[in-house]
Amino acid sequence: MQELTAQREELRAALADKERAVDDTQERQRAIERALSDTQAARDAAQEHQQQLAITQAQVASTIQSLSERFKAAEARRQELQSDRTHLLQQREAKTLQRQEAAQRSSELSHQLAEHETRRHTLQEDRSRLEVELEAVSRSLRDEETKRDEVLPHLLTVEQQLSELMRTIQEREQQRSERTFRCERLAERLRELYHIDEATLQAERAADLSPLTEEQRAAMAADVQKLHAKLEGLGPVSLGSVEEYDELKRRLEFLQTQQQDLLQAREDLKSSISQINRTARAQFRETFEKIRQEFKAYFTRLFDGGEADLALLDQDDVLESGIDIIARPPGKRLQSISLLSGGERALTAVALLFALFKVRPSPLCILDEIDAPLDEANVDRFTRVLEEFLALSQFILVTHNKKTITKADSLYGVTMEEPGISKILSAKLTPAEPVPVPA
Repeated sequence: MQELTAQREELRAALADKERAVDDTQERQRAIERALSDTQAARDAAQEHQQQLAITQAQVASTIQSLSERFKAAEARRQELQSDRTHLLQQREAKTLQRQEAAQRSSELSHQLAEHETRRHTLQEDRSRLEVELEAVSRSLRDEETKRDEVLPHLLTVEQQLSELMRTIQEREQQRSERTFRCERLAERLRELYHIDEATLQAERAADLSPLTEEQRAAMAADVQKLHAKLEGLGPVSLGSVEEYDELKRRLEFLQTQQQDLLQAREDLKSSISQINRTARAQFRETFEKIRQEFKAYFTRLFDGGEADLALLDQDDVLESGIDIIARPPGKRLQSISLLSGGERALTAVALLFALFKVRPSPLCILDEIDAPLDEANVDRFTRVLEEFLALSQFILVTHNKKTITKADSLYGVTMEEPGISKILSAKLTPAEPVPVPA
C-alpha cells in the first residue's frame, strides 16, 4: 500500500508537470499569434514604402515560415502532452483500483487474523478450563480409587470368611443329611431285623444327644460379633459409583479429544509458519545472490576496476541478518565501505542502487544530487551506466553537474528574472531539424 501511495503521488507530480508544460505551450502559442499580428501590421506598413517592399516581404516570409514551424511543433508537443496526460490518468485509475483491491485484501486478512486470534484465545481458555476440570476429575478418581483400594481388602476378607462359613455349613448340612440317611437306614434295618418301633428310637436318640457347652457357645457368639463388626466397617455401598465413573470417563475422553485438536492446530500453525519462513528464505537467498552478482559487475564498471562483495552477517538466520558491504577500489586493499572516502562511498552506493534496479526494475526513480561527490571521470562512467536503464525506468535527476545535464532529454529549471518572482523554464534536448532557408 505504501508503494502504491508513493507511485500515485509520483504520477500526480508528473501530471502536474505535464499540465504546466501545456500551459507554457499555450503561452508560446499566444505569443506566436501576437507575433503574427505584428507581422501583418508590418506588412501593411511596408505597402507604403514600395522601395523596401521586397526586402521586408522576404523577411516577413521567413519569419512566418519559422513561426509556422514553431506553431506546428508546439501543436505536436501539445498533442503529445495530452496523450501523456491521458496515459497518466489511466495509470492513476489503475493504481487507484490496485490500491483499493490491496486495501480490501488487507482488510479481509486483518479480519481473518482477528477471527483466528479470537478463536485461539477461546481455545486457550477452554483448554485451561478443561485442564482444571480434568485435574479435578482425576483427583476425584484417585480419591475413589484410594477408597476402593482401602475397602477392597476388607470386602475380600469378609467374602472369604463368608465363603468358608457357607462351605462349612454345606459340609455340615451334607454330613447331617448323610447321618440322617444313615439313621433312617439303620432305623429301617432295626425295624426289619429287631422290630423296634420309631418312638423307642426317638427316645434313645434324644437321650444320647449332648448339649453345647458354655465355652462353645461363647466362642461361636464372639465369631458372630466379629463378622457383624466387619460388615458394619465396610459402610454403605454406593450404587451410583458405576454411572458416575462412566460419566467421568466420557468427560475425560472429550477433554482429551479437545486437547488433541488444540495440539493439532498448534502443529498446523507451526508447520505453516515454517513453510512461510522456508519460502521467504529461499526467495531472499535467490534475490540476494542476483543482487550480489550485479553489484560486483556495476562496481567494477563504475570504478573502472577493483572488486566488491555483499556478505550476510548471520548465515543461519538470513531473514534477521544484517548485510556487510565490502569494497576494494583500484589500488586499495579490500575493506569495509565505512573506511572509504565520501566519493567512493557514493559511487559504491550508486553501484548497489543500479544492482537493485537491474534485479527489480522500478518504473520511476528520483535521484537528488547523486553525482555531487563524483569527479568528472566518475560522472562519465555514471552517466554511461544510467543510459542503459532508460529502457527500463524513467529517471528524474536533481543536479548541477554540466556533464549530467548534457545527457538529459528534458530540462526543467527555476529562474528569477525579477527580484522575488520565480519562473519555471523547460527545454527539450532533441536533435534540431534543419530549417529550410527561403530562396
